[in-house]
Amino acid sequence: MALPLSRIVFATLIVALAAGCAAPGPAGQSAGQAGAGSSMRKAITISLEGEPNALATELDNSGVSGLQTYMGNFLSNYVTARGDNDESVPQLATELPSLDADTVRIFPDGRMELTWKLHRGVLWHDGTEFTAADVKFGWEVTVDPVAPLGAPSQAARRMVGVDTPDPYTVVVHWSEPSRWAVEMGRAQVNLLPRHLLEADFLANKEGFGTHPFFTSAEVLIGTGPFRAVEWARGSHFVAEAFDRYFLGRPKLDRVTFRFIKDNNTVLANLLAGETDIANRGLAWDAVGVLQRDWEAQGKGTVQVQPTNFRHNLFQFRPEFASPADLLNVNVRRALIHGVNREELVDGVYPGAGAQAVAHSIGYPGTPIGDAVERTITKYPYDPARASQLLEQAGWRRGSDGILMKDGQRFRVELQVGGDTEDDKTFTLMESHYRAIGVELAYLSFGGRRQTPEDTAKFTGIQKTGLPFNQPNFGVRWDSREISAPENRYSGGNRSAYSNPLMNEALDNLERGFRFEDQLRWWGEAWRHITADAGVMGLFFVPNPIAVRKGVSGAFPGCACGTSTWRTHTWDVQ
Repeated sequence: MALPLSRIVFATLIVALAAGCAAPGPAGQSAGQAGAGSSMRKAITISLEGEPNALATELDNSGVSGLQTYMGNFLSNYVTARGDNDESVPQLATELPSLDADTVRIFPDGRMELTWKLHRGVLWHDGTEFTAADVKFGWEVTVDPVAPLGAPSQAARRMVGVDTPDPYTVVVHWSEPSRWAVEMGRAQVNLLPRHLLEADFLANKEGFGTHPFFTSAEVLIGTGPFRAVEWARGSHFVAEAFDRYFLGRPKLDRVTFRFIKDNNTVLANLLAGETDIANRGLAWDAVGVLQRDWEAQGKGTVQVQPTNFRHNLFQFRPEFASPADLLNVNVRRALIHGVNREELVDGVYPGAGAQAVAHSIGYPGTPIGDAVERTITKYPYDPARASQLLEQAGWRRGSDGILMKDGQRFRVELQVGGDTEDDKTFTLMESHYRAIGVELAYLSFGGRRQTPEDTAKFTGIQKTGLPFNQPNFGVRWDSREISAPENRYSGGNRSAYSNPLMNEALDNLERGFRFEDQLRWWGEAWRHITADAGVMGLFFVPNPIAVRKGVSGAFPGCACGTSTWRTHTWDVQ
């Protein structure tokens, strides 16, 4: 992953200027240790690539995916969490419900009931005990149609009732078996302190989203290992150890999050020792500098984590598809065969390697990725096969080398958001396609936010993304979710792909309570969509995370997992 000398020199200059461009933080505090005169013993500073505008997932529209969740996991615990290997783990629950333990009951009429046992002695940060009543209140707010907290999750919508027979038992009733049943995390139900918020919620449901609980460090309380103490907008957020955390006092005394949007400033702060962890926000070009001039000197460790499955969608609406042969499965197959993904990865993210090549949303080495890998149809780079398929569809080379059919050139638009990654992707794809006689045109939104109607009315190919192993991937290819004027283009299926077998597989996936059943239907869904050439996989976006020497616990056991579910174990020397 060699980088040009000019970049190394540039990085060196950044270090020299770091003191001048470091993002402001709490007065008197330096990385690793609290400021002079402070009673704090251990402190770390984490740079984040943006700033949330609310401390509730449903209200945060800052546009930086995962940022609020990362911060929020320091402050709040949930019934379950995602673990080091991206698995569901009990957190406020003592264990996951199971058929063997008789905490899962499936009735003859199809209904399902799960019993959750909660840990005793869990406290909100104001000292009030967390109980089953808080779980029920969180669910009630989540599904209330008046509360402006965003659309309820699929899990919350499928719950038909929540009972609390005692303060440490939650019984959840489901209309049918569901794969979401053993997930009670941040993405499913937002736990809320009933004693603090219920009266305000009942008095003003419409305005509940503006409650200072979601936007003020002075009002927010959670059940996590750290409590909010300061939020300086545009600068930083400070959390301190909660001494009465139910799993024991955290090893760290203070965590400061600095909001730094500029990639160069993120790098400068890290190299200068002003921050201890760079969680996203590092430009890919910085990886080589860090590995050679920082990691090699024993100053820290860089881990590359996958974040997003970049892929192309084809337009399936006859009134928009151009050329019309995009509706021909063999033409779509040809277009996928015509892209050299290995070269694409090397050109967009040099050095990321073959593991960044993506044929599906399933990340290799994970249970979901392995299940999908066994079933999908792959389209390796094969320009000869691509040309053969196009010729079979009636396309012939014109005098300038571009394919023609019935007087029409094979010209297809690539619709993108317009960032640097999109520019590089287009440049490489354009050369790949020209070799097989296809003219690729660039349609950029110039970085502006696209409307739902914009995303539905593309004419050719649209580059987009989803988090890898995204549980809700199905809405993008479910024909019942097609974006249309009738639903104000709110449907998640923007390409109008339609296959009854895909819908059936998605329904079975939704009803799959056992994990082995879920894996089977993950595989079946991706079998259908790849055989149909309904998606063109491109690459997994590599995200570098840098942690300085002396900080422990910040990396998950697997690059595809998370470590913020156990921040009370993090430490610093």
